[in-house]
Amino acid sequence: MRFLILLVLLVGCSLSKEGPYSVGRDQTWFPLNLGQKTANITAFSTALLQEIGKEENVPITIMNVSWDQLFQGLSEQRYAGVLSSLPPSIVNDDKFSFSDPFLFLGPVLVVPQKSDVHSLSDMSGKLVGTSQYDDSVLILQKNSSIMIELYSNLTSALDDVARGKIDGVLIPNLEAQTIVPNLYSGILKIATPPLNEKGLRLITIKGENEKLMAHFNKGLGKLRSKSRYSALSEKFSVY
Repeated sequence: MRFLILLVLLVGCSLSKEGPYSVGRDQTWFPLNLGQKTANITAFSTALLQEIGKEENVPITIMNVSWDQLFQGLSEQRYAGVLSSLPPSIVNDDKFSFSDPFLFLGPVLVVPQKSDVHSLSDMSGKLVGTSQYDDSVLILQKNSSIMIELYSNLTSALDDVARGKIDGVLIPNLEAQTIVPNLYSGILKIATPPLNEKGLRLITIKGENEKLMAHFNKGLGKLRSKSRYSALSEKFSVY
């Protein structure tokens, strides 16, 4: 009798055990062009999922998939979720669920090193550069007092900030973290955190694998509160 009770308990525990979850990922991160940071972000995302799995006591594995098969595999349930830069929108919110961003990709404000600017609101009445090829200009247009200069090459914009021709420039976070410390040390600085919610996220089919999404967001929050996220960012030079 005792043996039967023990057997039932063991079977019940094994049936209730959650996971493992598999997550699809395209190692090129198409359609993003991450340049030299591509390998860093891939390694960072691997380590981050492992840490989230440990925090939540849920095994999570990664499946590397070509970019053109990533979402097809998700729809065919070959994996529970995918890591992607696809943003939440009116068009896709009915189909997908989106996690909190685990890496922010939006633009940051770069200004001269001696500037006392700490936010975009401090740029009222000033001339700010931005790329003519992305939607960063929409951020600047929210403040009608900011004068906008469009650039086809953001390196030229950074040079113009360094020369004092413009007062600042919006540049994607990862590019800024790579270029400013290496090429403009002591001359320019990053004055703000990313200015929108653009980023890399875990994405699942709407209404499916909700436990995975909950574990991901909760685990990510724990890592950030414990500074473990910052340690991983520094380890893989991804900020």
